[in-house]
Amino acid sequence: MADRAKLLDAVNVYLLDDDEAICESLSTILEIHGARVQTFLSISETRSAHFDQQPGILIFDVQLGDGLGHEFLSELRSRGIDTPVIFMSGRIERGEMKNLMSLSEAVLEKPVDGDDLAVKIAAIVTGMAGEATKSDKPIDGC
Repeated sequence: MADRAKLLDAVNVYLLDDDEAICESLSTILEIHGARVQTFLSISETRSAHFDQQPGILIFDVQLGDGLGHEFLSELRSRGIDTPVIFMSGRIERGEMKNLMSLSEAVLEKPVDGDDLAVKIAAIVTGMAGEATKSDKPIDGC
């Protein structure tokens, strides 16, 4: 486990989910792997983050209390922020899956395993993402 503790050494992770328990559990695991994690419980709270000054990776829930993660991503892209993103969702429309995959490096089904997420983030930030980081399984439930 000592080798894995540095898997995300100094990677900035910006985690947006309106479920505080998910933010706490994922941030704890990612921090064990060496990441620097900032959590946000709403899109409005996330707008104050400086993604362009401290590059890293975005992890966004799709359906939030104050909007949709992919719509917020479009807002960020229009501001010139091209930080890689992973979407996660417990519920998604089948037709939306293709769109989300085209906008992101990965789409993950909740509950998300924190250790698997760390491995996926490491692959993305080291440039070895490719198709291996796309959703390993389709998200069920509609």
